[in-house]
Amino acid sequence: MGLVTKVVPSLLALTLLQAFKPSEAHELLNHKVVNDKFEFWWQFMDADSSVVFELKCRTQGWCGLGLSPKGDMEGADLFIGWVRNGVGYLKDAHAKTNGPPTVDAQNDLTLINATESGTHTILRFKRPLSTGDEFDMPISKDTFKLIYASSNQDPLNTEFTTFPYNLMHEKTDRGTVKINFAGIKPDIPLPANHFPINMQMPNVTIPNVDTTY
Repeated sequence: MGLVTKVVPSLLALTLLQAFKPSEAHELLNHKVVNDKFEFWWQFMDADSSVVFELKCRTQGWCGLGLSPKGDMEGADLFIGWVRNGVGYLKDAHAKTNGPPTVDAQNDLTLINATESGTHTILRFKRPLSTGDEFDMPISKDTFKLIYASSNQDPLNTEFTTFPYNLMHEKTDRGTVKINFAGIKPDIPLPANHFPINMQMPNVTIPNVDTTY
């Protein structure tokens, strides 16, 4: 019985890891599961001069991701897309306040693919790391605050310059997450002749002070 008690947690942990592990067949290297409604992939391309994102939202409406200086809408650089009647749309936008986004006059996003199933909307797009647009945040292999949101509705008019108020997301369909865009670092293989070294210091008295190194 003791053996079973020790093995079951390990099997459970392995199952959880497999459940949240990105598909090895996916073309993009880095993956983040935010929650049961939102996940995304990313990878730097073109000699690290651009980045490709793929968003997967559990919605049949619009889906958005943004780079935010403070973790909210104010000053955020936004990517908002949707699929309607089999056609994909993507807006390069920004928000000056915690209100509806405004579409950038300069579009720096390239929509690669957009699909919609009975449950999810998937958007893949590309953006240069540095665009020269005053409303775009430069992207680098550093830590960023990302905001995400979705809605169960699609914009009917695709030529808007300010996002319609009636299409704003619900409070439960948004959030903030910190991401290091450096992503997955490749494993460095150990040499075949490697061996462990254990170092011990016996009979050492630790002084009664706050910090000792």
